Amino acid sequence: MSSAKTIRLAILSYLSAALFSAAAQTSAMPAGFDISQNSVRGGGLGEKAALQITPYNAGKKLYEDDMLTLYERINYLSTDLKAYGDPICYVTKPGEEYEYYSSHVVAVLNIDRSTPITREMLWQKVRPAIEQTVIGSACRQAKGVMAHVYVRGFDVAADGQVYMPEGVPLPRVELRPLTEKDISLGNNFRNGEAFDIIHGVVSEGILTAHFAFENGPNHDCSADWNQENCLFEVFTPVHWGAPDRMQAWTLNSQYARWLDESYKIGRDKVLAEYEARYASLNGFAEGIDYRIKRDESVRLRKALREEYMQAYYEAMRSANDYIEEHGIGPVLFAAFATSGSYTGGVCGVRTNSVMNSCTEDFLFNHYTGAYGR
Repeated sequence: MSSAKTIRLAILSYLSAALFSAAAQTSAMPAGFDISQNSVRGGGLGEKAALQITPYNAGKKLYEDDMLTLYERINYLSTDLKAYGDPICYVTKPGEEYEYYSSHVVAVLNIDRSTPITREMLWQKVRPAIEQTVIGSACRQAKGVMAHVYVRGFDVAADGQVYMPEGVPLPRVELRPLTEKDISLGNNFRNGEAFDIIHGVVSEGILTAHFAFENGPNHDCSADWNQENCLFEVFTPVHWGAPDRMQAWTLNSQYARWLDESYKIGRDKVLAEYEARYASLNGFAEGIDYRIKRDESVRLRKALREEYMQAYYEAMRSANDYIEEHGIGPVLFAAFATSGSYTGGVCGVRTNSVMNSCTEDFLFNHYTGAYGR
């Protein structure tokens, strides 16, 4: 997945509606599927379609109770040209040995924005609703269901702004058509570009929770995977507000694979920290804000590194020009025969140094953090 563009809502609110360009012809779809490769409702092969950005990327309502509402997740925009169907029920490798059905849904919780969304809440409240609605009806063959979890009435844009999605006129977007290059590479780059635009406004959710089900062959609950995400013990959401959002998931994957107690201790510690800090809307927003500032700092360090690198390369070019003009002998003499003093030239040797000043400066700036690490 590419990173979301920072798009100001004040500008997006006034974008005009536009139609999609027609999709290029790809391989035939399996029987029973009338939508392919773009996960855009109504966007069949060779047909134009309009993609309306919606609050939470939510489509048709699937389930509702006092605690939560489940929706189809539209605008999922798979980049896999071999995936067929809507996000509510799509299949990869259709008709093959490892055919795999899965589903994406949106879970909007009716809770206060400061309430932590715990593993217990997800497992005890969200999973049963998904099992009843998706596995029981919308996609009976699904082996895994990814739930993107939001708090009702709030979202966080890519620039860190918290806003009320139902109160903002969200735009439609225009996507470039698929090309022969896309098809030959098997990647829907058009959808990748659309993802950036959409997620400038709509987040991935406070967290995503993958629920696996022992449903048909090739499922995620086999002994080889140690029942990963099929049992509460090895269930781990991905907290999108966390600075290192994949840390808990990675630790859990290690624990699930090896059932090593040391992995479990480390995972539980990180999970507890994530739930305390990032699992609420407030924590999610604070985490996004921190990451924006951190990323800007990284960008500045990279720019400074580039500046130093260019200065170093320019010094090397100047030294090469000097050598070409005067020969290598005078350079070696200047560098070594007079190392006890600050010699002239572009990369002269400083007093008590054993290397030319250009290399010395390069190493100093690198290891003192001027280049970043």
